[in-house]
Amino acid sequence: MAEQEGIFMNPFMLLGAADKAVAFDANLQRAYLRTRARRAEARAADEGTSAEVLLRALLDRAPDMPPGPDDQVLDS
Repeated sequence: MAEQEGIFMNPFMLLGAADKAVAFDANLQRAYLRTRARRAEARAADEGTSAEVLLRALLDRAPDMPPGPDDQVLDS
């Protein structure tokens, strides 16, 4: 397959390894977020509320200010 693409084998293998690393990282991120969600739901149950109410309370503590230059959507 590397020959069909016209590249040497080492870069081709590195590309495959990088692709697997990205997929592995995505799986870790999903597992992390699931764990955090379970913790939030457990805390909400302990407090007799919902995870959504806790999230809204957290967001309410954030300052009301315009997005920074790196957070704005640029017109194409």
